[in-house]
Amino acid sequence: MPENFEKECISLQNGKFSKPFETRFGWHIIKKEAQKEIPLLNKIHEQVEKEVIISDRGNVARREAINKLKNIINLLIFRLWQMFGIMLTAPFLKQSGLQMSILICRESCLSLIIELIFRKIL
Repeated sequence: MPENFEKECISLQNGKFSKPFETRFGWHIIKKEAQKEIPLLNKIHEQVEKEVIISDRGNVARREAINKLKNIINLLIFRLWQMFGIMLTAPFLKQSGLQMSILICRESCLSLIIELIFRKIL
């Protein structure tokens, strides 16, 4: 929007007409019907955040985050197997969110149990 067009819009009172003015697009006369206040982001942040979480976009972001975590875990499992010959158990699901129990065995003895818990992100 041309700068002088914006200035005219802002300076005009509701229900009034502007004087004719020129922009690079030609001549204009504006009638300002009403001016709506736009709330600051910090005042509506919580509401917007809830709407994003509920919306499909929030679900897409959540699925992407879970897929990234799965890829990281799969890479970790593969690297441990590749580097140390470590065997790992498969993940299992729990109602509170994704929970993975990894049992690490080496040379037929239990060396370490690692619990990775991923709670719901949003």
